[in-house]
Amino acid sequence: MAKISFKGNIGKKDAVLRTIGEGANKYSVCDFFICENVGKNTDSERAVWYKVTLWRGFADKLCKYLKSGRYLMVEGEITKEPHVYTSGNA
Repeated sequence: MAKISFKGNIGKKDAVLRTIGEGANKYSVCDFFICENVGKNTDSERAVWYKVTLWRGFADKLCKYLKSGRYLMVEGEITKEPHVYTSGNA
């Protein structure tokens, strides 16, 4: 498994807490986006966006603190998902 750590600001929207599953298989999920400035103070400065998903206990405990603009560090595992445009193309 590939690990990653990065620092940045939470995007324009606050983190969103939702519940998925039913009955005994019900658990919390928290989604938000972080923007990291790469190459700061150079000619090649650019913004890199990451979608972050917290599961179960982490989602329940942390989501209420994850507000737009807040600066934080994230460490975890990478999973790749293709971006799907509004036209339906990947």
